[in-house]
Amino acid sequence: MLPQEESLDILIEFLVQHGYQKVQNIPIDIIRKLALIVIKENVFVYEKKFYRQVIGGAMGSAFTLTLANIFMWKWQRQLVRRLEVSNEIYGRYVDDIFFTSNDSLESIDQMLDEANNFHPNIKLVRQIGRSVPFLDVFIQNSKGALKTSVYHKEAAEPYVVPFGSDHPGHVFRNTVDTAITRAVRYSTTLLEFKEEIRQMKLMFLYNGFLHTLSGLSVIYQSIEQIPIHSHQNSPLPGTIRLIVPTANPPESTHTHISSYFLNDTKIQN
Repeated sequence: MLPQEESLDILIEFLVQHGYQKVQNIPIDIIRKLALIVIKENVFVYEKKFYRQVIGGAMGSAFTLTLANIFMWKWQRQLVRRLEVSNEIYGRYVDDIFFTSNDSLESIDQMLDEANNFHPNIKLVRQIGRSVPFLDVFIQNSKGALKTSVYHKEAAEPYVVPFGSDHPGHVFRNTVDTAITRAVRYSTTLLEFKEEIRQMKLMFLYNGFLHTLSGLSVIYQSIEQIPIHSHQNSPLPGTIRLIVPTANPPESTHTHISSYFLNDTKIQN
């Protein structure tokens, strides 16, 4: 939970450090006062009694999410500095963190123990290994190179918006487009891409997307025919390589594939 006053102090520190004295002609001291109203004047009724929130902010509020990100910016600075010295990779999405390290397991545990003491409101739950999930990406250390693929939680059901539901056509197109774009971007090798296509076929079949299976087959065949590599473990064109980026990566492979697929499905608005 966000400590309210401290969070607002960090908000002002963030703005000053990034060179802001005004934001859209609003002075930062006024911004703090306005933010104070938003964060503190949250009230609700329970069993005919009024309550006011005294720690944290309203769940689902865009401002609360932004403030939480800025609060984490302050918290992570010590950790990021240490990782930057050794030229490691660090990434964060809200309260999910990923980083690489060549230190011993004991050193990593010690670093995370110290990070747990940065602030009493933040406690880390760690997962350390040569392969770890981060959000919807599965990341592996393969002989010093990072390989990625789509991560599926074991307990997650393969549900998307059912094809027979009463939604506009663009909702179904976006569902398919997003799944294919993610598969291309996340799959380091052709073998991993093929496995994700198999998962997508099952998911779409389960949710009534019968018309998309022919489209997926077209994509599957078109990828196989790309005359780039013949080996199953060769890099898939258009994917992100975290260790050795190519000088001239193929142009928008995922966009071309997704567009081809969507044209084939012929889903009507």
